[in-house]
Amino acid sequence: MQNDICLKLIEIVIKNSKLKISAEDIEDNSDLITEFGYDSVLFMQLLAEVEKEFGFQFEDEELNLKLLTRYGGLRESVLKKLG
Repeated sequence: MQNDICLKLIEIVIKNSKLKISAEDIEDNSDLITEFGYDSVLFMQLLAEVEKEFGFQFEDEELNLKLLTRYGGLRESVLKKLG
């Protein structure tokens, strides 16, 4: 199940990126802003789509941009929310 979640998350990141990227481009330390063309609006859209797809909402105190703008941090945050 965890693998399915990660694959879906990668799909969402690719779909919402301004740049043409593939799953092979995404690594744990990948920065969504600098490497994949996300700006603040696209990033908020990404978070909204992640919340909708996985059926949860990030609490205000969980919105640590330093953590969430890295793919690995985003993935771990999603997995933690899905517990």
